[in-house]
Amino acid sequence: MRHITSLIVSTIVSISAMVSLAQAGFDAGLVNVSFGNKGAAYEGKAVAGADGDKWNAPDGDRGEKIKLVDAKEKVTDVTLTFAATGTWDAEDAGFVGTNWEKLLRHYIFANEPQSIALSGLTPGAKYDVIVYSASNTDGRKTKISIGDDAKTTTYSMEKKELADGVNYAKLTASADADGTLTVKFEGVDGEGNVNGLQIMPVDKGR
Repeated sequence: MRHITSLIVSTIVSISAMVSLAQAGFDAGLVNVSFGNKGAAYEGKAVAGADGDKWNAPDGDRGEKIKLVDAKEKVTDVTLTFAATGTWDAEDAGFVGTNWEKLLRHYIFANEPQSIALSGLTPGAKYDVIVYSASNTDGRKTKISIGDDAKTTTYSMEKKELADGVNYAKLTASADADGTLTVKFEGVDGEGNVNGLQIMPVDKGR
């Protein structure tokens, strides 16, 4: 009887450890990144999240292994490495004067394919990734892809609310064997841009 009880306890501990590993770095269920606006970081919800959520705000057009916090400002195992052609603060962006200005006025842009890598994830685990793409140019198309999942946004200056396929794209993909998930972005017949992103385990969607 003691052996059976010990075995059951051991199994429960092992399962708990696996669950803990799967959620490592995602206690709040969400990590947010806003590009190009370190001095005026966005705060709050977007497509996912809640009021008061924190956003990481890396500055510049590139960075390597930047440690990220989650939406509740807890340190995570997740790091960010990214590169772009440049950054832009668009005073004439379509979302200036709206609740989304701090998130969607600033962006990194690409004149050729660029990438954003998120590391420290659970190898093989599935994640939902929401990538924002708004600018100061009506009709701008940005192709966003993660592995085999690819979406293209077509920006409309007239749209003042968040809209799938217009100013953001939602993709689902698995982290590779090293625990890395790479977002690629590029312009379609011109410049492409990314304002920010949100990432969460599929079973933690908010």
